[in-house]
Amino acid sequence: MNAALQITASFKKLHNLGFSYQDLNDGNFFINPESGDVLICDNDNVAPDRQNLGIQGKPKYMAPEVVHATNLPDTYSDRFSLAVILFLLFCKSHPLDGLKDNNRIDPAKNAMNLYCLNPIFIFDPVDKSNRPNPYIHKNALLFWSIYPKHIQDVFIKAFAKEHIQCDGNGREDRVIEKTWLKELTRLHSELAICPFCGEETFFDTQTERAKCINCGKPFDRPAILRLKSGDIILEPERKIYLYQVDDSVDIESESLDEDVGVVIRNKNNPKIWGLRNTGKKTWVKHTPQGKEETIENGKVIPIARGLKISFGSTEGEII
Repeated sequence: MNAALQITASFKKLHNLGFSYQDLNDGNFFINPESGDVLICDNDNVAPDRQNLGIQGKPKYMAPEVVHATNLPDTYSDRFSLAVILFLLFCKSHPLDGLKDNNRIDPAKNAMNLYCLNPIFIFDPVDKSNRPNPYIHKNALLFWSIYPKHIQDVFIKAFAKEHIQCDGNGREDRVIEKTWLKELTRLHSELAICPFCGEETFFDTQTERAKCINCGKPFDRPAILRLKSGDIILEPERKIYLYQVDDSVDIESESLDEDVGVVIRNKNNPKIWGLRNTGKKTWVKHTPQGKEETIENGKVIPIARGLKISFGSTEGEII
């Protein structure tokens, strides 16, 4: 999750500065398997957008219009390649490798058909002709099913037929980095710890019960902090970030780690959880009875449903 956020935020920054990467593929990243921290390397092809240094990209990561030589690599083709990278990170499979893959029969024609002339997303909601091969693409079938609908929807949009034409039509409407970051941070906020197996699972905060993606057992929704920017499941060590409570702060590389709060356990009674203010601003706690209390840096609010918290520019409620 952290790797996906860092990669996406980095390319948002690059594109906002007027550059495009032009050779985005799986060999561009060193990812720390424990923290998810990312080092982006092989930057020699980065150029001002719409200027090309001669490289087209790596097969299977190049946008269809680049393979077809309709367009040179640019910001729009970067966005196709970024969507491929994110799908690989989440589903451990290529988004266009499905039943139409006949590599053993005619490799050259096969590659041109799959990745250029007739690319079909393996989970296209209408055209099911390129679904994952259950004997080969097991990862795609396994992982796709565990993600919430909003993540599936953004991938469906990223690889919609109208956005991946070999003539370049529709490429301007590809999913932008800001949209990816919004959905990825939402997904991160939906992580919960299953009370039965102790593993992380996704929980739709609009529902009261969900099944663990690991052990399959249902459990009740944990307490959440409901903000204008979205819901955050309150689990020990879960952080609240500045961009979630301040509308003026965009999700950027620099703001990804800027937290203003963290969920902690009571040292004497681990079953009691609280939200500690780790930011610069003083919060105001509002009880259902109408009482107010200021919460300065370092102070803790016990997590209890019905409490409202003013963070300054926005207010949240624990429900």
